[in-house]
Amino acid sequence: MDDGLYVVSHIADGYHETAFLGTEPHTPVKSELKVNEKERYLLYHRRFAHLGPTKIAKLHEVTTLQKKIQVPEKIEICEVCSLTKMKNSIPKQLREHKATKLALVQFDIAGPFPTSLRGNRWFLQIIDSYTRKNWVIPLKKKGDAQRELRIWKTFVEHQTGEKVKAAGTDNAPELLQQAEEWRVTQGVEIQPTTIASSHQNGPAERNIQTAEADMRAMLKDAGLPIEFWDEAVEADAYLRNRTNTGPMINGKQVSPEEAFTGTKPSIDHIRVWGSKCYSYINPKTIPADQRHDKLVDRGRIGVFMGYSETTNKQFKFYSPELGYTSRTSRLSVDEYTPGGKVELRLRNIPAGPQGTQNTMPDRKPRGRPRKDLELSPAERMEPTPTERMEPSPAEPMEPSPTEPMEPSPAEPIEPVSENLMEPSSAELTHEPVKRHRGRPRRLTTIPPTAPSDERVPNLVNEEGPEEPCTQSVREKEIPRYFTRQAKRKRSNEEIVEDERFSKIVKAMLAQVGLTEEQTRLSEKAFAATEIAGIQIPQTHEQAINDPKYGKQWKAAILEEIIALIENRTWEEVPKPKDANMVDSKWVFTVKTNLDGTVERFKARLVARGFTQAHGTDYNETFAPTVRMDTLRLFMATVAAENLECFHFDIKNAFTESHLKEEIFLKQPQGVEVKKGYVLRVLRSLYGLKQAARDWNLLIKKELLAWGFVQSLADPCMFIHKEKQLRILVYVDDIAAAAKDRAQIDWFYEKLSGRFNTKNLGEIHKILGVRVTRDRKRRTIYLDQEQYLHAVLDKFGMSSKQHRDKKIPSADYTSFRPATDNDTRIDITEYQQVIGSLMFAMVLTRPDIAFTLGKLSQYMSDPAEHHGHALKNLLRYLRSTVTLKLRYGPGDDMVDRKSVSGSTAMFYGGPISWSSKKQRSVATSSCESEYIALSTCCKQGQWIAQMFRDLGFPKYIGKDTNKVQMLGDNQGAIALTKNPHLHERSKHIDVCYHFIRDLAEQGKLDVAYVPTADMVADGMTKPLQRVAFERFKNQLGVVLGPDLP
Repeated sequence: MDDGLYVVSHIADGYHETAFLGTEPHTPVKSELKVNEKERYLLYHRRFAHLGPTKIAKLHEVTTLQKKIQVPEKIEICEVCSLTKMKNSIPKQLREHKATKLALVQFDIAGPFPTSLRGNRWFLQIIDSYTRKNWVIPLKKKGDAQRELRIWKTFVEHQTGEKVKAAGTDNAPELLQQAEEWRVTQGVEIQPTTIASSHQNGPAERNIQTAEADMRAMLKDAGLPIEFWDEAVEADAYLRNRTNTGPMINGKQVSPEEAFTGTKPSIDHIRVWGSKCYSYINPKTIPADQRHDKLVDRGRIGVFMGYSETTNKQFKFYSPELGYTSRTSRLSVDEYTPGGKVELRLRNIPAGPQGTQNTMPDRKPRGRPRKDLELSPAERMEPTPTERMEPSPAEPMEPSPTEPMEPSPAEPIEPVSENLMEPSSAELTHEPVKRHRGRPRRLTTIPPTAPSDERVPNLVNEEGPEEPCTQSVREKEIPRYFTRQAKRKRSNEEIVEDERFSKIVKAMLAQVGLTEEQTRLSEKAFAATEIAGIQIPQTHEQAINDPKYGKQWKAAILEEIIALIENRTWEEVPKPKDANMVDSKWVFTVKTNLDGTVERFKARLVARGFTQAHGTDYNETFAPTVRMDTLRLFMATVAAENLECFHFDIKNAFTESHLKEEIFLKQPQGVEVKKGYVLRVLRSLYGLKQAARDWNLLIKKELLAWGFVQSLADPCMFIHKEKQLRILVYVDDIAAAAKDRAQIDWFYEKLSGRFNTKNLGEIHKILGVRVTRDRKRRTIYLDQEQYLHAVLDKFGMSSKQHRDKKIPSADYTSFRPATDNDTRIDITEYQQVIGSLMFAMVLTRPDIAFTLGKLSQYMSDPAEHHGHALKNLLRYLRSTVTLKLRYGPGDDMVDRKSVSGSTAMFYGGPISWSSKKQRSVATSSCESEYIALSTCCKQGQWIAQMFRDLGFPKYIGKDTNKVQMLGDNQGAIALTKNPHLHERSKHIDVCYHFIRDLAEQGKLDVAYVPTADMVADGMTKPLQRVAFERFKNQLGVVLGPDLP
């Protein structure tokens, strides 16, 4: 503005533009430039998420828009609307709207959707009956809805001064439970729907339908992948609150925003969502190690993501350079260039709904193909949306001053991982990957090692070539995973290969108190692609054409085929008409001895279960897996009783069970089948969804017929009381323990007479855990030294380039949450390390439970200080890689069993441990300790039941019906023995008072132990060197004997 006049720098013929001021206050623009009315209508149609013509025609009545938008007499068909908003209408009579705001709020949950870049899969829809204002809150899991509802209610009641008087919802448990809590504590009326009458919650249901339709239209119009669905639905809610969907006030219809706040909303700042945009870079925010000269760019390219709910002065945009969505107050939006034309550099997300691609490493726009990009015939067949108008210069976008800036109640926008483009031919030759300004830093500063063409291990979602290195720190080339990698998409078959191992990892993690989100992210646990220096082939062709080991792989393939034929796994039949054909794949590995030398090459033919059809090819799929607590308790009992313990392997176990369903298999590679014929599967082939369940039911049936009884505590434990024989079943691995070798021989005779069984002799290794026995001292050691060496090699931490660490963490400095000023690191690399270490922690390394548990809380947003802490943890593991769990005689041989805090000890070693953040904020240390005792007592009861099932109740204690627990807080112990509620405990959730019930029944005895003797102390906080060494000794984590 110059002397009170507006300065317009550019006028485009035929297009509507609005002049925006910088930061000076001004009055709304009174006049607009001459426009083409039809194109103006189309522009606002796209700006407001493809809003209908009736509502567009009334925008000037409910917003600050000065001129009415003329709707063309003849409206051309919008292809985006036709493809995304078509619906089947079922008219129903809805309830009347209330007369005051917050008199009735209605809410519902929509989803699940494909995982977004922010990790969301659901969204919570809330609508106020009177004002029709709606709120959309994305959720990572449905259980988060209760917390978000509480936050929302507190915020709106504080902002409006009104109270929520009634709440309407369907019968979803997570919503009904929160509504019931409001009813009990605040007197809110509940209005649930009746069964099969979702229309009674009509406003919420209808708004969800509208939101989903608008979301689809916005994504398609912008050419963006479905990973941005949560950004789209949030922006859509913002827009719908500024349309003529509100109530009539003083005889005039207003927008929901005006009805709720009393202020007519401005729409001067509204732009087409998902458009290409440019954001200002403040030089002060550039990291110190990057360029700061005056020739550095002052802007970065991004995608316009929407608006701030509480102010017109901030906007959301996604920056491929940064890898996440952030807020800015200075933005220029090119509304005529879709964001899909920007190189997004997204990570891979599981497949989305039909018609929406989301598996490409770098998305291409859904409209016309770029002239400089040659597409394949398949890509050229993709549907294209409505043709876009010719581009015009980007409109500078600045905040509208009509609304003051207020702090937002919403959680900060979460950063997402950066994903590089699919490797080009240059990248595949291991040319250096350039680092660009502003990207998240690497997790480590160690120089990259030698190039490798290995693909990333099975449980890692992103794969690609590593960076080259100048010199290797070891004679052997070390795969480099701690540096940034070019990513490629994972194929479906690779995902299926990981499925079985992924389920095992998740089951184990659930036993140590990890949250669902931590469990989901920790599926990236380590699984090597090179074993004993042998590259593991990924396809049948790679195996048989391996120049060095092709002969061994061919022999392994032939051995597998012969075994399948001998088991009558299939029969050849003419291909049935319209039958669902299941595909198959070869999976290869190398079995090693305890010293790491090669034992044998192994090949396995597996079905691709994802090609099965539910209800036709399979029904039930659940099969239990053994708990890691059970495994440790089993091995500790073997040591305590000096039992004989042998290990058996059932070859092709799954194919021993018969299929109930009719399944047809395409011709596998390497198997000859007549022309026009297919294989009808008769046995449960590995990879079929029901295979594990069928095998489990079969082995259970046989064991029960032989006189075994299934444990009540763990369905994978079986006991033969007459022969005093205990066995542990882990898929096709079976461990058997008994006093007399003759009893084990009897079991082996039974087992081998029914199944093709290999006797592996005395147990030395199970589930990747090495077992070492000292029979004279009645001691057993468990360790994962070989696994940890592989992990350290994988992440380039095996060489001692830095000093070793003697403790995992010394204080809380590295555990603080990331702030806006902290530099982010690569999220994928961080998650890979966490997942790999969790696999060791849940099995044999309780000494890292606390540190790893704290660092795992930041897997969705790791900062540089978290990366340093994680690297220090790896250094600690490098210096303690030979540590082992020890189960042997201790100082007190009379009472070997106690449960202390969150560590369960037996026979001198831990069999169960947990380092878990409490769900609620404790108001005192007494309350916190009481909650911990209550949580721990459940595990104590389970362990006592396991001892009873095993036939050794004496290890429970002198009183076999009473479990001993130790705590170091006198106040908490007093609460467990006081049945009366008082000021110290009346606010504690009733579920934690379970411990009192056990104490009253005589099933529990809680005694005091000094903090210095509390084994679980190291599970709750970081310890200094001396205290940590004492903690390790108390745990029974020792160096153990020298092993080969």
